[in-house]
Amino acid sequence: MISGFLGPNEHFLWAGRPDPRRFFAPVDVFLVPFSLFWLAFAIFWEVGALTAVLSSPGLEPVALLFPLFGVPFVAIGLYMAVGRFVVKARRRRRTHYALTNRRVLAVDTRDSGPTVQALFLDQIPAVNTRVRADGSGTLTFGQPSGGVMAMYDDTGMELFTGGAIAPLSFRDVPNAADVASAVDRAREEARGRAPGPTG
Repeated sequence: MISGFLGPNEHFLWAGRPDPRRFFAPVDVFLVPFSLFWLAFAIFWEVGALTAVLSSPGLEPVALLFPLFGVPFVAIGLYMAVGRFVVKARRRRRTHYALTNRRVLAVDTRDSGPTVQALFLDQIPAVNTRVRADGSGTLTFGQPSGGVMAMYDDTGMELFTGGAIAPLSFRDVPNAADVASAVDRAREEARGRAPGPTG
């Protein structure tokens, strides 16, 4: 999947994929209860509005606005509680990662055409690694963004980020510490190949 994006004299040092069974991000500690509360309240509103309309002796057209008003909120609640996890799992199944002798790449092979995030090794400002007890983990290349991006990144709710792009990351890969070590070695070699300042 990624070999077609390699340049001349570029070869793989490592390739992998995110674990699609990892549904939850750290921020889900707050997002899951919030989404369940939102959905429960939206359903409560919708049931109450429908009950009021159906029990009314004379059905006024304007009364139908109340149930219709609740429909978008129910839809948003369903997406936050369930739909975003389906979106996230589907995206992970089509995502491929690679470390080469020149770059780190993340390729999303979506139906509308692949999207590629890439960074040259000698241009990576920092590698932030988070490793779990089972050895899996996430490598983030560069500083995580703040604000809205930091909250919604990798939750399936990226549509709320206004089109902002998160830092390139290898998410939920096995043996994350070994991958981080391979990236560090490749960065050192890339710096050694980089031309120095000319005098």
